[in-house]
Amino acid sequence: MGDFLPHKCAVRVKKVEGKCAAGLKEGDEFIVDGVTVEGRICLEAFCAILPNIMAVNFGANLPWAKNGKVYSACPDPINRVLFEIEAVK
Repeated sequence: MGDFLPHKCAVRVKKVEGKCAAGLKEGDEFIVDGVTVEGRICLEAFCAILPNIMAVNFGANLPWAKNGKVYSACPDPINRVLFEIEAVK
């Protein structure tokens, strides 16, 4: 990855509305470092929130961020899972 390494990014389940098909629960967390993912995540949700994860990983200043945290949701309209994404050291 050369000299420019991404931040590590913590992704936490902030809220679950209904029942997550992957069994994710509020407080679950996984870490993304730009190359690997540590922890359990639903692949459909991961694909939906990946653009925000990568933006945070590379230090983007997103206008919708709140206190350095970005929120993104899985695509399931009935059993919605809300994720909180933030850079970590």
